[in-house]
Amino acid sequence: MTRRHLYLVVDGPSDAVFWTKQARGHYPGIVLKVHDLNRRTPAGEFDKIIADAKDMNYDYVLFLTDEDADPDPRANVTAIAERIQALKKDDPTAAGRVKAFGVCRGLEGWLLSDAAAINRVFPRADFKLKGKTDSISDCKGEVQQKVYKRQYGQAHPFTEREFAGKMACQVNFDRAAQCSDSLASFWASMRHIFGQTPGHDSTIPGTKEPRQ
Repeated sequence: MTRRHLYLVVDGPSDAVFWTKQARGHYPGIVLKVHDLNRRTPAGEFDKIIADAKDMNYDYVLFLTDEDADPDPRANVTAIAERIQALKKDDPTAAGRVKAFGVCRGLEGWLLSDAAAINRVFPRADFKLKGKTDSISDCKGEVQQKVYKRQYGQAHPFTEREFAGKMACQVNFDRAAQCSDSLASFWASMRHIFGQTPGHDSTIPGTKEPRQ
């Protein structure tokens, strides 16, 4: 079986926790390397990331960038898209291999989009999603008030990394994409690469295994 290798660039530690745990061992046909920028600007490391991925023969490079820049929320996504366009002039194959996607309202927005998964992991929350998460101004606050506080009371504070870890391997992106436009855009473009294992609730593939 031919294994596809994905180099995934994320904004911060909670994103890295989610994708690493979500991917590990579920889809042996894909190897996933997670590169955590730890809130550094993705465009600033673009050349090094592309060079590293090329040296290690990764098939795809995916940038998942939060739409939270100030004053233009999409500034970082736009900057990466411009770098990809420039890259295509020197390497026409980059069009299919290097892609950037905005994550509206951060990872929490994507995870809240699957209310069924939220209620399976946090059954006391009785979380109900009204409309799409793109319209929620503060998804972290939403998780804190309507998920963690209802599930645990005041004794157990919300942390981004814990929430990401608990939701990994639970969220179903086919379902969640119906309630997040940015997730729907990502999933429509990349689902054929990620695929899905029959009988598993998650729709994100990959393993933590590094490429040799």
